[in-house]
Amino acid sequence: MDNCNNSNDTILNVLFASREENICVITKEDKKKIKELIRDNDRYEKVLEFLDNATNDNIAKDKIRNSLESYIDG
Repeated sequence: MDNCNNSNDTILNVLFASREENICVITKEDKKKIKELIRDNDRYEKVLEFLDNATNDNIAKDKIRNSLESYIDG
């Protein structure tokens, strides 16, 4: 029975890794939306608002904000 569990764990790991890769892919539509994201507009403010509501981890929020600003400035 342990072999069966190990096989299932392996299959799940492969499925999760595959799903993770799909989540990380940026589509053309995503790229378009990111390009439209500039500081001091409604979309940027909505992203920051969503970020504030998504987590209470201020360090993570700062890292995400810095990444966004770096991308926008880049």
